[in-house]
Amino acid sequence: MKLPASTKIIPGLLLGGGLLALLLGYFFLAHQYRLESAMLAEQHLSNLEVAYQGAIETHRFSTITSLRATVLRPEVLELLAAALETPEGEMSPLRGRLYRLLLPEYQQLRTNGLDIFLFHLADDRVLLRFHRPYKAGDRLFDLRPSLRIANSELRPVSGLETGRSHHGFRYVYPLAVNERHLGSVEYAMPFDFVHQQLLGLLGPGDYLFLLRADDVRAKVDREQQERFATATLHPEFLLENPSLAVVSRRFRHSELAEQLSAGLRRNAEVQRRMAAGETFALPFFHDGRSYVASMLAVQDIARQPAAYIIGFNEAPVLKAMLRAKIRDGLAAALGIILLTCVLWRLMSQRDLLRREIVVRRQSERDKALLLRRQENSYREYRRLYEVMAHHLQEPARRVTIYAQMLRQQAGKQLWLQDLRAGQALDFIEREASRLKTLLNNIQQYLHVEAASPDSGAISGRREIEQVCRDLQAADGAGGLQITTGYLPDLPLTSANTRLLFSTILHNAVTHADPERPVLIRIAGEREGRLVCYRIADNGPGIAPHYREKVFDLFARLDTARPGTGLGLAIARRLVEKHGGEIRLADSDLGGLAVIFELPFPDET
Repeated sequence: MKLPASTKIIPGLLLGGGLLALLLGYFFLAHQYRLESAMLAEQHLSNLEVAYQGAIETHRFSTITSLRATVLRPEVLELLAAALETPEGEMSPLRGRLYRLLLPEYQQLRTNGLDIFLFHLADDRVLLRFHRPYKAGDRLFDLRPSLRIANSELRPVSGLETGRSHHGFRYVYPLAVNERHLGSVEYAMPFDFVHQQLLGLLGPGDYLFLLRADDVRAKVDREQQERFATATLHPEFLLENPSLAVVSRRFRHSELAEQLSAGLRRNAEVQRRMAAGETFALPFFHDGRSYVASMLAVQDIARQPAAYIIGFNEAPVLKAMLRAKIRDGLAAALGIILLTCVLWRLMSQRDLLRREIVVRRQSERDKALLLRRQENSYREYRRLYEVMAHHLQEPARRVTIYAQMLRQQAGKQLWLQDLRAGQALDFIEREASRLKTLLNNIQQYLHVEAASPDSGAISGRREIEQVCRDLQAADGAGGLQITTGYLPDLPLTSANTRLLFSTILHNAVTHADPERPVLIRIAGEREGRLVCYRIADNGPGIAPHYREKVFDLFARLDTARPGTGLGLAIARRLVEKHGGEIRLADSDLGGLAVIFELPFPDET
């Protein structure tokens, strides 16, 4: 006996389909993990950027307070005005008076992390460096854009800037009296104090400050360049020489930071993006632990990329996310394998039936056997659909739990620090809830499809009134009004009556006009064997050319409102299963009316 060609092709198709489903599942979970890990990395980067800006702004306010309370005093401005008229050879007495006058202020500034306190005259002469009072009179406009801009454009200037011997975050303010420009005052702090602020705001972590090598070599004095060493992370950046930094700063880079930097040195994407001066974050693993590297690009006074603040933070949730995706992938793979095996078995059974039909086509016994096998196959298909709808509830529940876990970990800070991340979390929770509702409706539809028509069942007023009470209780003080007229019995079980009316009424409430209270009227009549019900509302209604479309599976005219598109499909399938008809019409309340008719059995 020669079998059809499809007998040989279909098993291959099943195997290929199973392999394709496994491959698609892998790519989907990998894509989801990349998205979630990228969101986590962006959160760490946002935290670093907010903490850095907070540290800079805090010290800026300190400089403004010092400027207004101390520097702008008349006696200080008088000394600057006198210095502007004094030759450099006669400047020492004025510098001494200014130094003694403002020394207490400088000592207080140092306790706040502002190590540099410098006065510069309008004619491009350094009047006094409090951190190096013995060095003065030199000119800095050509080397220091911040001083040139503040004294030429007469506006405050702040930002990162590299000098001959110091690099740091500078705040320069022009000084004038009676509309006469005298010069400027400069405050500056090294990265040490920014590092302390970051630890205080963000907690434990490793933070590096890297300067562009070409900028340092162009500006820093040659004898000072030995204080810098090439950064392990990127060859185009320098950091303070660890062997010399012990005496000049209050922290040292940890061995872990060096190991992580060495690992990222081999990452081509990190090297390319740092060379381009981009701000970015990268999740990665090292020695079995998960980390996030936040690369915050810092611009100088001229708005050019000049440095990086690097944050290395351990992120255990990243490892938990990976484990969850692996677990979900294994579960999905097992499900696909089982489904493929079941389908293979079903196809094998179908082939067996074909053989038996060909061999015993004339035998009534064979026809009965074929019928039984077909019924078994139908039951297995139906059971397969029910099991699939039931077991898909578990991934939906996991998505909801994971979203709630993210909300518990991030809390309100997620909305404050990253609006897009907060909106994404709300979207996950909302769509997970919609998925659960969708699966419940699918199970209801499958149950209606599989169930036999109700034979001899009677129900009516009690079930309808109970559905109305439940719906009004769920609405609370929303103003839902349901009125009923004559409610004849229906040839349905109590469960099917509740399902039919709850589906129709819930659909009316969901799509009601939000600008006015919801009004629903239910009335029925019976003529002989036929019972007819009319459920009318005052909602926005449905255009006549869409009234048949809304009974299709998953049909939704307004996707902005909640819903699954299965409500009216369930109602129609239930009514038609019992030999009735259902349709939509205009309502005398101004909205839509759902009308259905059901026949009673002959003996009723």
